[in-house]
Amino acid sequence: MTRSIQLPDEIISEIITPALHLDDGAFSSMERYSPFLFEESSSAYLLVCKSWLRVATPLLYHTVVLRSIAQAQSLAITLTSNPDLGRFIKKLRVEGGFGSWMKTVLENSKHLTDIWLIICCLEDCEDVSGLRCGLRYINPVRLILFHCSRAYHGDTATHVSLLGSFKTALKGWKRLVLFMIGVFVVLTDMKFQNILTLDHDAIKPHRQRSTDDEEIFQQLCSASSLHSVYIFLSGLQVVMSPRLILLGRNQSLRRIRFIRPSHHQHFLLTRSFYAKIEAQGMNHLFDPEDFVQATELHSGNPMFVYPTRLSSDPILEDAIWDRVLYFLYDMLPFAAALSEPRRKEKRYLNPLLVCKKFARLSLPHLFSRPSLRSKSMTAQFLAGLAAHPSCGQHIVDFTLSDPSHAPSFKKLLSMMPNLISLKGHDSGCKSVPFPGFTSLVQSHGATLIAFQGMPVGKASAPADPKIFASWKLLQSLDWRSQTVFRSSKVPSNGLANLVELSVSAETPTFLKALCAMELPALRILRCSAGTPPGNGLEFIDKHGSKLEYLAASINQLSVHVLRIFTACPAIRQLGVSCDGKNHFWLDWFLKSKGHKYLQRLVIHLPDDYDSYGMKHYEYSSLKVDILIGLAQSKRSGLFPELQEFEHPHIFWPANEDERARFRRDWTSIAGSLSKDDIHLVGTARIRWRPRRAFDWNVSDPSIGPKRKKKA
Repeated sequence: MTRSIQLPDEIISEIITPALHLDDGAFSSMERYSPFLFEESSSAYLLVCKSWLRVATPLLYHTVVLRSIAQAQSLAITLTSNPDLGRFIKKLRVEGGFGSWMKTVLENSKHLTDIWLIICCLEDCEDVSGLRCGLRYINPVRLILFHCSRAYHGDTATHVSLLGSFKTALKGWKRLVLFMIGVFVVLTDMKFQNILTLDHDAIKPHRQRSTDDEEIFQQLCSASSLHSVYIFLSGLQVVMSPRLILLGRNQSLRRIRFIRPSHHQHFLLTRSFYAKIEAQGMNHLFDPEDFVQATELHSGNPMFVYPTRLSSDPILEDAIWDRVLYFLYDMLPFAAALSEPRRKEKRYLNPLLVCKKFARLSLPHLFSRPSLRSKSMTAQFLAGLAAHPSCGQHIVDFTLSDPSHAPSFKKLLSMMPNLISLKGHDSGCKSVPFPGFTSLVQSHGATLIAFQGMPVGKASAPADPKIFASWKLLQSLDWRSQTVFRSSKVPSNGLANLVELSVSAETPTFLKALCAMELPALRILRCSAGTPPGNGLEFIDKHGSKLEYLAASINQLSVHVLRIFTACPAIRQLGVSCDGKNHFWLDWFLKSKGHKYLQRLVIHLPDDYDSYGMKHYEYSSLKVDILIGLAQSKRSGLFPELQEFEHPHIFWPANEDERARFRRDWTSIAGSLSKDDIHLVGTARIRWRPRRAFDWNVSDPSIGPKRKKKA
């Protein structure tokens, strides 16, 4: 009999810590949407075994994030039954009011050092009684206040009451060292009377405002323990204000820092603002890096010593720096900079200016995936390649928005010998003339792997389908053209490596020509939303047995769903391409004879379809009945493997406020479907999962048992 290996607690801790660790940047985030919006709970690690439960419990409770009243209730009940767990809570993020349960949570969190609170975004209906009573039980080191996203609406009764309790509690917080606040709090809701101010006078309050914020600000200015103030910037212009000057006169204050939002990482404060700071003698409180211009160079670290091994081995040195630069140019800010002609800060050029080695190694990454959004950018890029033709050999992935000028397009192709992917930019890409497309096939047909998103102009005469025999390696083809193809002499071995095919509604002869090809590698077929019912059926009959994913138009499916299911016995995913005019009803789906292996049903809508004009995917009893029919069809054996239904406009509430406003949301129907192992997937491809539910039968221990209603 084998004995189980007992690992020491220290080893188990090293294993579990990375899984249970919550990044402090996420904990302190003041972005519009919480980084924990759809995070999975990590409490499952405690259920592995007793040793994991013993080691993981302190790690799990170290950082607690409360996003609903049900979570607050659960934590309060746990701390009531086992108060010793409260000593492990060091960081607490409270994304709402959460009723009287918060008093129990705060009362049992005596060792709390960091707390994240919402002060001015709470509605009048929000119950903050627990927060009001519980703030006096804690003595945090770091206080983080979330900004108000509802501009110019004045103080709510909830905010006034909570602010008064906060003012009282702040007097007893003698350990407060770091204070973080969102700039929207002090700007749009005029809390703390403009620590920073906007350069406009649009702030016009509509309600009576509280004076508690004045006293709170005075307490912060005189707090002897306060060392650092962090202010979250929204990307707006920042100017000096008397309150910022008053805050800077706090003798204990050592630092004032500005936190940039994730979408404005390149944001820098203006020189004029820094000059005013210097005039007030406050420059020692600010980080000079916040004011450094992009043209200025940083002085190197005098303690840095270049590794001897790298300097003595040029091949290894090039390999390491090449990998570093690969990841650098793969970052989103650099990719965006290459595609944005008006961007003043050319950050993507900075690595080339470091040294000759960086310039040599950076060029292949810089030119590997250019994206040209306008005709002028194309002309400039063409001129640059003409001046430096060696750069063209590095281009492998090329995105273009205007290939309409055939001579320029042909010249561009001649300068990119290693091109393997050609794409049109977004849905507004202009058509490439058919002669230009012919030039592409002749010059890159043997090497091209992907041709996507670029419409092709109609040929003046019926085209020869032999043109596709030149595409030896093509794996992804998005064909958008009204060109008519001859049906004779179609090469059976054409497009032998094609895996993914997308076709528009105007290509019946193209699909008919492809019916004569073998297409042994084909696995994915996408038909556009406007495809008529009869188009493409012959192609599906011929190649449907190879398909694993099929996206058909709603016109095709509503008329020929039985024929399509019969021709495609192996598909795991079925996409429904909708045009936004013909709404998607599932009656044809439920009336079919079913499909044995279908797992996912996905609704595709046009990119420009206005989801907000329709208030997301409208909740109606008819749609609910149809979705309930999915579960019935699975139970009856029509679709035994069905697991997901995805619609891009099914909206999941992000917080308690949205749950209250959207009474008839999709969470209830998602819960019903989950009982049959069918999951709803909504906006941003987020799958709904069950959340902890509030237990109305459990009374709050801080206010005693509930009284029974009199009969």
